[in-house]
Amino acid sequence: MASLGKTVTNVDDHVVVQVCDEETMEEIVSERFSTLKRVDPLGEDAKWFEVHTKKTVIDHKLDTAFGAFVYQYAKLRLLEAYYDYLDFYWERRDYQLMYIDTVSAVAWRNAKLYVRSDDVDGL
Repeated sequence: MASLGKTVTNVDDHVVVQVCDEETMEEIVSERFSTLKRVDPLGEDAKWFEVHTKKTVIDHKLDTAFGAFVYQYAKLRLLEAYYDYLDFYWERRDYQLMYIDTVSAVAWRNAKLYVRSDDVDGL
């Protein structure tokens, strides 16, 4: 299911990354100044550079309608789990939902902490 989330990737932000020396970096900067995003020196001596430029041609090959369906369906299943399980078995005053995602949910429940003596050293 996690691989289906790749269908809603924003391909407009993809970049071309080139590693080059100082001369080549200066050529790229002068030729592609309009598409230049950033230049990062590699290492302390700065003899090599990492040049990030925007892509000139962007191919939208992803099925974004299918990706939107997957996310909406995942949200529906989360709400079903919340209302069918947590609300049904626990009182609302006894817990607080802290975090919920497509693969996990974290809830804090007001309950006594029971620790078995063989689980903790020194008890």
